[in-house]
Amino acid sequence: MSEENKNMEELLQGGIDLGDMEAVGAADDPFANIGANEDPFAGVNGTEDTFVDIKDDNNPFADVVTEEATETEEVTETGASDEASAEQETAKEPETTRIEETEHKEKAVDNNANVQDEQKISDESGEQSSSNPFEAEIDRVETKAAEETKTGLLNKPPVFKYAGATEDITDLSQTFEAIRKAKAEDFPELEDGKRVSWKMDYCGVVKNVAQPTKTTIAEQKKLIEESKDFLNAIKRKKGDFTCKVIPTVTAQKKGQMPVYKGIFSNEETALNSGKAIAYIPSEDGNVYEIRNTPVGIFRAKAKKIRELTKVRAGFTPALPLIPFDMLSEIIAFFRYFADRKNVCEALVNIYWDAENESYVVKIPKQKVGAAAIDTVLPDVEDDLIHVMDIHSHNYMKAYFSETDDRDEKATRIYAVIGRLDKILPDIKMRISVGGKFEEINPMDMFEYPFDDFPFEWLDNVTEYNDGGVLDEDKQI
Repeated sequence: MSEENKNMEELLQGGIDLGDMEAVGAADDPFANIGANEDPFAGVNGTEDTFVDIKDDNNPFADVVTEEATETEEVTETGASDEASAEQETAKEPETTRIEETEHKEKAVDNNANVQDEQKISDESGEQSSSNPFEAEIDRVETKAAEETKTGLLNKPPVFKYAGATEDITDLSQTFEAIRKAKAEDFPELEDGKRVSWKMDYCGVVKNVAQPTKTTIAEQKKLIEESKDFLNAIKRKKGDFTCKVIPTVTAQKKGQMPVYKGIFSNEETALNSGKAIAYIPSEDGNVYEIRNTPVGIFRAKAKKIRELTKVRAGFTPALPLIPFDMLSEIIAFFRYFADRKNVCEALVNIYWDAENESYVVKIPKQKVGAAAIDTVLPDVEDDLIHVMDIHSHNYMKAYFSETDDRDEKATRIYAVIGRLDKILPDIKMRISVGGKFEEINPMDMFEYPFDDFPFEWLDNVTEYNDGGVLDEDKQI
C-alpha cells in the first residue's frame, strides 16, 4: 500500500468533522442536484474540468484510480474473446493439472530413489571405510599366525589312533592297507580288509580314504595341508593339532546265522539237524566245525565263526581302584619279612566292605619261610567280599609258581610282589576263572600314583622329530 493510500485510510477511519451539512446550500453543494438531469461532472472530459490538473504526487487516489481504470479498460477491451479464452483455459486446467501432478510425483519418486541409492552407497562406503580395515588387519594377523603354525605341522608325524592305542607313524610312505596288516596282530578285528575303512582327522578337517591299498599316509596328509579348509581350521582350532589316522571296522550283524548253519550242544543233534555246517563245543575247550556230506562226516577245529560275538579274555572291574596308600603299606609289610634272617615270604588278603564301601586288609594266620607259606583262610563277615590274595617273593623276581597254580583255583584276583630290594618292586597280577588264568595289568586294580608334576619342567625339553636319532651337529 502506498503512503498516500495509507494516509487516506487513516483519515477515513478517524473522526472527520465536515461541519454543519444543513447549512450547506444547494449552490454550494456540488451533489445537490445529483438526482436531476444536470450532471455536475458533465464537463469532466472537457477543458473546464477543474480536477484535470490534480496530478500531483500528493493525490492519494492517483494510483487507485489508475489501477482501477486500467483494470476496467482491460476487461472492456478483451470482452467476449477473454471470456472464451478463460473457458478454454478452465477446460484445459484439470488435464494439465493431472499431468503436472503425475510428472511431479514421478520426479519426486525418482529423486527419492536417487537420494536413497546415494545414501545407501554412502552408508556402505562408510561401513567399509570404518570396519573393513580393522577386520582386514585381524584377518591378516590370524592368517600369518596360521601359516606359521602350518609350517610347524608339516614335519610333525601323524598318529595311528585306535581302541585307546596311539603311535607315531614315522614311515609316511606306507599305505593305509600296510598299516592295517601291521596292526591286525594286536587288533584281530582289523584282519578283514574289506570290513575296514580309513579316515584322516587333521585339525578338525576329516577326509575319508577312498583307496587305502594305493594311498600313502604322506599323500593323504599333503592333500589336507594344501586345502583351503586346512588353513581356516588352524585359525579356529585351539589345542590339539595332531594328524590322526583312524581305522573303522564296519559294523556286523551279530547272532544272525544263515539257515544252513547251526550251533549244537552235541554231535548227534547236529547230524540230525540237516544243517550243512554245524558248530559243536567240545570238552577239550575247542569248538569244532562239522560238515556232513555223502562222502562222509568232516570235522575240524573252528578257526573263526563270524556269526558269533567276539569275546576276549580279561577282567573288567566293578569296584573302585585300590588306594595306592594301601599298596604301600602292604609292600612295607612284605619288606619287613624279606629283611629277616630267613628272608621270608608273607601273605595278605584284601576284602571289599560292601556296607562301608571301602577296602579292608586282613592278615590271615600263617607260617612263613624263605619259599613257603602255610595258611588257612579264616571265616569272615558276610558283608566282606574276598577280592584279592597277595603274597611276596622276597628278593626273587615276581612270578607265579606251580604251587601257586595248584592253590589259586578260586575265582578272584591274585598278585605276587618280588624284588623287594628295589625302590619300586616288581608286581605280577592275574585272574583265576575257575582255575584258568589270565594275566592282567596291576593298574587295572591299583591307583597310579605318578600322574602329577610341575608343567614348567616341560619348557626346557624338546623331542627329536626323527624319533630320537642323535645329531651331534644339533646338540645343545
